[in-house]
Amino acid sequence: MLAEYNEPGASVAVIAMAHGLKANLVHRWRQNAAGCVAMGEARPVTDGFIALTLPPSAVPAKLPDMRIELRRGPTTETVNWPMAGAGDCAAWLRDWLR
Repeated sequence: MLAEYNEPGASVAVIAMAHGLKANLVHRWRQNAAGCVAMGEARPVTDGFIALTLPPSAVPAKLPDMRIELRRGPTTETVNWPMAGAGDCAAWLRDWLR
């Protein structure tokens, strides 16, 4: 992204939006990169891909169920729904509330 900023007519806001980031983050990266250049620590910017090894994320063995209490008039219903099906639950709830 920093290399894109060096293109003629480049805008930090446009570059940030194209990558789904906020402009202030790109500004901060530019400032940090400029500080590294001043200290002689700059590394060349390449267009290549750099593979990173990330640690495995901790995933709970089983996600808890959602518990939803629905009240309509004098009637109360309690629904337990698996957290893994949150999208399906949202669709069901949207239809139920109509």
